[in-house]
Amino acid sequence: MSELLNKLFLFLGLADEDTSKKTSYDSEPYEGQEISRTRKQQVNQTKLPVKQEMRVIVAEPTNYDESIEIADKIKFSYPVVVNLHKSTIADQRRIIDFLSGTVYALGGNLQKLGPQIFLCYPENIEVEGRISQVLEEAQQQLNN
Repeated sequence: MSELLNKLFLFLGLADEDTSKKTSYDSEPYEGQEISRTRKQQVNQTKLPVKQEMRVIVAEPTNYDESIEIADKIKFSYPVVVNLHKSTIADQRRIIDFLSGTVYALGGNLQKLGPQIFLCYPENIEVEGRISQVLEEAQQQLNN
C-alpha cells in the first residue's frame, strides 16, 4: 500500500524518487570520476587591510613638457603633489588642463592644496579632509 502512495506522490511531484533503492553500480564512483557534493559550503570572506608602502611623488615642473612625466606617475597609481611655482602662468594653465584630463581619464581626482600647489591622485587613493579644515583645527587648538 505504501508503495502505491509513493508512486502517487511521485507522479504528482510531491515526493522525490526513493533513494534507498540504489543498485550496486550507483554506490561507487568510476575510476577517475569525482564525487560531486550536493551542498556547497558558504564561506564568509572579508578583505583584511594590507599595510602597503605608499609613495607620494612631488613634482615641480618648469614647463609643459614635464607634465607627461607627471601623468605617467599618476597612470602607475602614484599620487603626485604638483608645485607650479617655477613655471610661467601660461604653462601652469596648460599643465593643469593636461593633468585634469589625465586624472579624469584614469578615474582619479585633482585637488587644490594651496596657491599653485595641486594634488593629483588615481582612483585607488582616498583623500579625506581639506587643507583649510586642517588649518582651522590647528588654529582652534592654538587658541585653546
